[in-house]
Amino acid sequence: MIEPSNWSYYVKGQPVFTKPKRFILHKPESQEMTYILGSVCSDGVVLVADKKVTMGDGVAFDYQEKIYGDFHGVIFGAAGSVGIYELLRYQIQDLVQGSTSNPITKNNIIQRLSAILHGLYREYRNEGEYCRILVSLKEYGRYNKLILLNYNGIPRTITKYMQIGSGEPYGNLIMRKLWKRSMSMERVASLGYSAIKMIEKFELDNTVGVGRYKPTILYIPNNEDGDKEPGRNEWKTFKKNSDSFLENLNTVLRTSF
Repeated sequence: MIEPSNWSYYVKGQPVFTKPKRFILHKPESQEMTYILGSVCSDGVVLVADKKVTMGDGVAFDYQEKIYGDFHGVIFGAAGSVGIYELLRYQIQDLVQGSTSNPITKNNIIQRLSAILHGLYREYRNEGEYCRILVSLKEYGRYNKLILLNYNGIPRTITKYMQIGSGEPYGNLIMRKLWKRSMSMERVASLGYSAIKMIEKFELDNTVGVGRYKPTILYIPNNEDGDKEPGRNEWKTFKKNSDSFLENLNTVLRTSF
């Protein structure tokens, strides 16, 4: 466990921010080589994810989607073992296309996901294979739900926001300071976009990034059917806000040390 004496964050060996001792950094060997943000917003739920997938010894990597919608009205992303996540998706697809006597529905999707994840955890935990998933569940006529399923399948409803993956400690530098309950999906998406760009630019975690691509951002609006991506003008705003934030942060670092 990383435990600097004053619990500071370091950028290329230099202390930048200080956090209280109750805040524990992820172990470097953690399998959660990603950054996924889910947030309950004033107008729905938003999910934001990077695209970098690290393979083997950590040297080889690719860029892939990390947020999926295999069942209507349900969007989810995972942090952890890619293999476990793929097995989870295969089993979900089998359930959706299979049994008519006990079909998968929006009313039982969380219980079914929980049971699948728990079974995979029991089978593969000795090999160090596991994952957590963030699920956005559309609730027509009510506010949409955001639910975290832990490694062993235990669900927890998120009422504010949740970040999963090795990029979480760095994303917290932005989210803990700037997130507000009254924010729209677009405003929170901008925070998540900036968090991913910050992690990548300052090489805070080399398993998080988007390369020449854009982060994955999905809006799940309240009282509307389906999900949607940001429009062209919104992407321009995200980039503008991120560039300004990173320039200001870079100026602070150059003038402080």
